Amino acid sequence: MFDFTKAAIKKTIDDFKKVTYLTNVLTQLVYLVYLVYAFFFGNGNPIVSGILAGISLVYFLFFLIATKFGKAIDGRENLKRPVAFIYRWSKRLIALYNIGVMLYGLTLTAKSVTPFALIMNAMMIVGFLLGVVFEVIGYIVKKRAQLFIDGFEEDIAVIKQPVKNVGNFFKKMTGQEIEEEAPKSKSEEKNLRILQAIADKTKAEEKQKKLQKITNKKFEKMQKIQAKKDAKVRAKQVKNLSDLTEEIAPSEGKR
Repeated sequence: MFDFTKAAIKKTIDDFKKVTYLTNVLTQLVYLVYLVYAFFFGNGNPIVSGILAGISLVYFLFFLIATKFGKAIDGRENLKRPVAFIYRWSKRLIALYNIGVMLYGLTLTAKSVTPFALIMNAMMIVGFLLGVVFEVIGYIVKKRAQLFIDGFEEDIAVIKQPVKNVGNFFKKMTGQEIEEEAPKSKSEEKNLRILQAIADKTKAEEKQKKLQKITNKKFEKMQKIQAKKDAKVRAKQVKNLSDLTEEIAPSEGKR
Protein backbone atom coordinates (compact mmCIF):
# COMPACT_ATOMS: atom_id res chain seq x y z
CA MET A 1 0.00 0.00 0.00
CA PHE A 2 1.21 3.53 -0.88
CA ASP A 3 4.17 2.01 -2.72
CA PHE A 4 4.23 4.87 -5.22
CA THR A 5 4.45 7.46 -2.42
CA LYS A 6 7.37 5.63 -0.82
CA ALA A 7 9.02 5.22 -4.23
CA ALA A 8 8.69 8.99 -4.88
CA ILE A 9 10.34 9.78 -1.52
CA LYS A 10 13.15 7.32 -2.21
CA LYS A 11 13.70 8.75 -5.71
CA THR A 12 13.93 12.29 -4.28
CA ILE A 13 16.54 11.19 -1.73
CA ASP A 14 18.54 9.30 -4.37
CA ASP A 15 18.59 12.34 -6.68
CA PHE A 16 19.84 14.54 -3.86
CA LYS A 17 22.57 11.98 -3.07
CA LYS A 18 23.67 12.05 -6.72
CA VAL A 19 24.02 15.84 -6.62
CA THR A 20 26.07 15.58 -3.41
CA TYR A 21 28.22 12.84 -4.95
CA LEU A 22 28.94 14.86 -8.10
CA THR A 23 29.83 17.89 -5.96
CA ASN A 24 32.32 15.79 -3.97
CA VAL A 25 33.87 14.34 -7.13
CA LEU A 26 34.27 17.75 -8.79
CA THR A 27 35.70 19.27 -5.59
CA GLN A 28 38.29 16.48 -5.26
CA LEU A 29 39.23 16.94 -8.91
CA VAL A 30 39.74 20.66 -8.33
CA TYR A 31 42.02 19.92 -5.36
CA LEU A 32 44.00 17.40 -7.39
CA VAL A 33 44.37 19.65 -10.45
CA TYR A 34 45.49 22.58 -8.33
CA LEU A 35 48.07 20.54 -6.42
CA VAL A 36 49.49 19.14 -9.66
CA TYR A 37 49.67 22.71 -10.99
CA ALA A 38 51.38 23.83 -7.75
CA PHE A 39 53.88 20.97 -8.06
CA PHE A 40 54.94 21.87 -11.62
CA PHE A 41 54.32 25.62 -11.87
CA GLY A 42 53.74 26.96 -8.34
CA ASN A 43 56.26 28.82 -6.23
CA GLY A 44 55.71 26.64 -3.17
CA ASN A 45 57.66 23.67 -1.91
CA PRO A 46 57.52 20.95 -4.63
CA ILE A 47 57.87 18.18 -2.03
CA VAL A 48 54.87 19.46 -0.03
CA SER A 49 52.83 19.95 -3.20
CA GLY A 50 53.78 16.45 -4.40
CA ILE A 51 52.84 14.81 -1.10
CA LEU A 52 49.50 16.63 -0.97
CA ALA A 53 48.82 15.72 -4.60
CA GLY A 54 49.61 12.06 -3.84
CA ILE A 55 47.23 12.04 -0.85
CA SER A 56 44.50 13.65 -2.95
CA LEU A 57 44.98 11.12 -5.75
CA VAL A 58 44.90 8.12 -3.37
CA TYR A 59 41.75 9.34 -1.61
CA PHE A 60 40.08 10.22 -4.91
CA LEU A 61 40.69 6.72 -6.30
CA PHE A 62 39.60 5.12 -3.01
CA PHE A 63 36.44 7.24 -3.05
CA LEU A 64 35.60 6.23 -6.62
CA ILE A 65 36.24 2.53 -5.94
CA ALA A 66 34.26 2.56 -2.67
CA THR A 67 31.28 4.12 -4.44
CA LYS A 68 31.73 1.93 -7.54
CA PHE A 69 32.18 5.04 -9.69
CA GLY A 70 28.77 6.42 -8.73
CA LYS A 71 26.81 3.17 -8.93
CA ALA A 72 26.81 2.78 -5.14
CA ILE A 73 26.77 6.31 -3.74
CA ASP A 74 26.52 5.11 -0.11
CA GLY A 75 29.97 3.56 -0.27
CA ARG A 76 30.18 2.31 3.33
CA GLU A 77 26.95 0.30 2.87
CA ASN A 78 28.61 -1.73 0.12
CA LEU A 79 31.91 -2.43 1.89
CA LYS A 80 32.97 -4.96 4.45
CA ARG A 81 33.11 -3.74 8.03
CA PRO A 82 36.85 -2.90 8.36
CA VAL A 83 36.93 -1.13 4.98
CA ALA A 84 33.64 0.64 5.72
CA PHE A 85 35.16 1.92 8.98
CA ILE A 86 38.17 3.28 7.07
CA TYR A 87 35.89 4.86 4.46
CA ARG A 88 33.76 6.55 7.11
CA TRP A 89 36.72 8.03 8.98
CA SER A 90 38.56 8.99 5.82
CA LYS A 91 35.53 11.05 4.77
CA ARG A 92 35.62 12.83 8.11
CA LEU A 93 39.37 13.42 8.12
CA ILE A 94 39.43 14.54 4.49
CA ALA A 95 37.42 17.59 5.52
CA LEU A 96 40.35 18.75 7.67
CA TYR A 97 42.72 17.88 4.85
CA ASN A 98 40.66 19.96 2.41
CA ILE A 99 40.86 22.95 4.75
CA GLY A 100 44.62 22.49 4.87
CA VAL A 101 44.85 22.37 1.07
CA MET A 102 42.76 25.54 0.78
CA LEU A 103 45.00 27.38 3.24
CA TYR A 104 48.07 26.10 1.39
CA GLY A 105 46.61 27.29 -1.91
CA LEU A 106 45.74 30.72 -0.51
CA THR A 107 49.29 31.05 0.85
CA LEU A 108 50.83 30.26 -2.55
CA THR A 109 48.39 32.54 -4.35
CA ALA A 110 49.23 35.39 -2.01
CA LYS A 111 52.91 35.01 -2.95
CA SER A 112 52.30 34.74 -6.69
CA VAL A 113 48.92 35.86 -8.01
CA THR A 114 47.87 34.21 -11.29
CA PRO A 115 44.40 34.04 -12.87
CA PHE A 116 44.45 30.23 -12.86
CA ALA A 117 45.44 30.06 -9.18
CA LEU A 118 42.69 32.55 -8.24
CA ILE A 119 40.05 30.57 -10.15
CA MET A 120 41.16 27.26 -8.63
CA ASN A 121 41.22 28.70 -5.10
CA ALA A 122 37.75 30.16 -5.57
CA MET A 123 36.49 26.80 -6.87
CA MET A 124 38.07 24.97 -3.93
CA ILE A 125 36.38 27.26 -1.41
CA VAL A 126 32.99 27.10 -3.15
CA GLY A 127 33.25 23.33 -3.57
CA PHE A 128 34.18 22.83 0.06
CA LEU A 129 31.28 25.00 1.29
CA LEU A 130 28.81 23.29 -1.06
CA GLY A 131 30.06 19.90 0.09
CA VAL A 132 29.48 20.80 3.74
CA VAL A 133 26.03 22.24 3.03
CA PHE A 134 24.96 19.23 0.95
CA GLU A 135 26.28 16.77 3.54
CA VAL A 136 24.34 18.46 6.35
CA ILE A 137 21.15 18.85 4.31
CA GLY A 138 21.48 15.29 2.96
CA TYR A 139 21.86 13.89 6.48
CA ILE A 140 18.77 15.76 7.69
CA VAL A 141 16.69 14.90 4.61
CA LYS A 142 17.65 11.22 4.79
CA LYS A 143 16.82 10.95 8.50
CA ARG A 144 13.54 12.86 8.22
CA ALA A 145 12.46 11.00 5.08
CA GLN A 146 13.09 7.64 6.77
CA LEU A 147 11.21 8.92 9.81
CA PHE A 148 8.29 9.86 7.54
CA ILE A 149 8.31 6.47 5.81
CA ASP A 150 8.42 4.56 9.12
CA GLY A 151 5.56 6.65 10.51
CA PHE A 152 3.61 6.18 7.29
CA GLU A 153 4.02 2.41 7.42
CA GLU A 154 3.04 2.32 11.10
CA ASP A 155 -0.17 4.25 10.36
CA ILE A 156 -0.94 1.80 7.54
CA ALA A 157 -0.33 -1.11 9.94
CA VAL A 158 -2.78 0.41 12.43
CA ILE A 159 -5.42 0.85 9.70
CA LYS A 160 -4.97 -2.75 8.50
CA GLN A 161 -4.84 -4.25 12.00
CA PRO A 162 -8.64 -4.89 12.38
CA VAL A 163 -8.74 -6.70 9.02
CA LYS A 164 -5.62 -8.66 9.96
CA ASN A 165 -7.12 -9.66 13.31
CA VAL A 166 -10.25 -10.99 11.58
CA GLY A 167 -8.13 -12.91 9.07
CA ASN A 168 -5.99 -14.40 11.87
CA PHE A 169 -9.13 -15.42 13.74
CA PHE A 170 -10.45 -17.42 10.78
CA LYS A 171 -7.00 -18.91 10.16
CA LYS A 172 -6.89 -20.01 13.77
CA MET A 173 -10.39 -21.50 13.52
CA THR A 174 -9.48 -23.44 10.37
CA GLY A 175 -6.12 -24.56 11.74
CA GLN A 176 -4.03 -22.52 9.34
CA GLU A 177 -0.65 -21.14 10.33
CA ILE A 178 -0.61 -17.48 11.32
CA GLU A 179 2.24 -15.51 9.80
CA GLU A 180 4.44 -13.78 12.32
CA GLU A 181 5.39 -10.16 11.79
CA ALA A 182 8.95 -9.48 10.73
CA PRO A 183 10.97 -7.95 13.59
CA LYS A 184 11.67 -4.25 13.25
CA SER A 185 15.22 -3.01 12.84
CA LYS A 186 16.90 -0.89 15.51
CA SER A 187 16.56 2.24 13.37
CA GLU A 188 12.83 1.57 12.86
CA GLU A 189 12.31 1.05 16.59
CA LYS A 190 14.19 4.27 17.32
CA ASN A 191 12.12 6.22 14.78
CA LEU A 192 8.89 4.78 16.15
CA ARG A 193 9.87 5.80 19.69
CA ILE A 194 10.54 9.33 18.44
CA LEU A 195 7.23 9.41 16.57
CA GLN A 196 5.35 8.00 19.56
CA ALA A 197 6.74 10.73 21.81
CA ILE A 198 5.78 13.41 19.26
CA ALA A 199 2.32 11.86 18.80
CA ASP A 200 1.72 11.76 22.57
CA LYS A 201 2.80 15.38 22.90
CA THR A 202 0.58 16.41 19.97
CA LYS A 203 -2.42 14.57 21.45
CA ALA A 204 -1.86 16.23 24.82
CA GLU A 205 -1.66 19.66 23.17
CA GLU A 206 -4.80 19.00 21.13
CA LYS A 207 -6.62 17.81 24.25
CA GLN A 208 -5.52 20.94 26.10
CA LYS A 209 -6.70 23.14 23.22
CA LYS A 210 -10.04 21.31 23.14
CA LEU A 211 -10.52 21.77 26.88
CA GLN A 212 -9.54 25.43 26.57
CA LYS A 213 -12.03 25.85 23.73
CA ILE A 214 -14.81 24.23 25.77
CA THR A 215 -13.91 26.41 28.76
CA ASN A 216 -13.96 29.53 26.60
CA LYS A 217 -17.36 28.58 25.16
CA LYS A 218 -18.79 28.00 28.64
CA PHE A 219 -17.37 31.32 29.80
CA GLU A 220 -18.84 33.13 26.79
CA LYS A 221 -22.20 31.46 27.41
CA MET A 222 -22.15 32.50 31.08
CA GLN A 223 -21.23 36.04 30.03
CA LYS A 224 -24.18 36.14 27.62
CA ILE A 225 -26.56 34.82 30.32
CA GLN A 226 -25.23 37.36 32.82
CA ALA A 227 -25.54 40.12 30.22
CA LYS A 228 -29.18 39.18 29.64
CA LYS A 229 -29.84 39.21 33.38
CA ASP A 230 -28.15 42.58 33.74
CA ALA A 231 -30.18 43.91 30.80
CA LYS A 232 -33.44 42.72 32.45
CA VAL A 233 -32.45 44.32 35.76
CA ARG A 234 -31.63 47.61 34.04
CA ALA A 235 -34.88 47.49 32.07
CA LYS A 236 -36.83 46.87 35.29
CA GLN A 237 -35.00 49.73 37.02
CA VAL A 238 -35.77 52.06 34.12
CA LYS A 239 -39.45 51.01 34.20
CA ASN A 240 -39.68 51.58 37.96
CA LEU A 241 -38.06 54.97 37.61
CA SER A 242 -40.47 55.85 34.79
CA ASP A 243 -43.50 54.78 36.88
CA LEU A 244 -42.24 56.81 39.83
CA THR A 245 -41.78 59.86 37.63
CA GLU A 246 -45.35 59.52 36.33
CA GLU A 247 -46.70 59.30 39.89
CA ILE A 248 -44.77 62.40 41.02
CA ALA A 249 -45.74 64.49 38.03
CA PRO A 250 -49.58 64.70 38.75
CA SER A 251 -49.03 65.54 42.42
CA GLU A 252 -46.71 68.40 41.44
CA GLY A 253 -49.41 69.69 39.05
CA LYS A 254 -52.05 69.81 41.77
CA ARG A 255 -49.83 71.98 43.93
